[in-house]
Amino acid sequence: METPRIWQLGQVSQVGFVVADVEKAAREWVRLTGAGPFFVGSFRMDDCFYRGRTVSMDITTALAYLGDTQIQLVQPNGDGPNIFSELLAQTSNPGGVFHHIHLLTDDVAREIARFRAQEVEMVSYSEVAGVLKVAIFDTIATLGGLLQYYQFNPSSQRQFKIVHDIHLNWDGKDPIRRNLRETLGH
Repeated sequence: METPRIWQLGQVSQVGFVVADVEKAAREWVRLTGAGPFFVGSFRMDDCFYRGRTVSMDITTALAYLGDTQIQLVQPNGDGPNIFSELLAQTSNPGGVFHHIHLLTDDVAREIARFRAQEVEMVSYSEVAGVLKVAIFDTIATLGGLLQYYQFNPSSQRQFKIVHDIHLNWDGKDPIRRNLRETLGH
């Protein structure tokens, strides 16, 4: 089987939104677009870079597909500053706000250097177990949202494929599933 373009380097693989209530937002995505099912999980990441300082980030996220596009809904938890709570605080929209497009790269460090050379601020960086590397760049004034680069690896492709395959065979039942970690093998 040919690898879908969404999992190829340099391609947009995800559209992300920051929301106040991840399950409520997921239900609206299901109702209005047919995206789903959404897999929900909470994560805490320590030692994240955010606007020049080290912070901890506590989020609840929901992942689903709408066709071949992965939808990520992120609910910041707690009072600590992070790239998700920053944008949510700037909107009065009860449904949340567009946050990022997510692009795959095989070298996050190269993307950081490329954006630095173009004087685009990296507003957030996080790593999980030396495997997951994500850099987020502030392109709101120029592109209307953030750019998020995710260092692609074979584990990521397997995880994306699991959720995508479930979407393709989904019967519309059980639209909110609280087992994101188990589904992705974490």
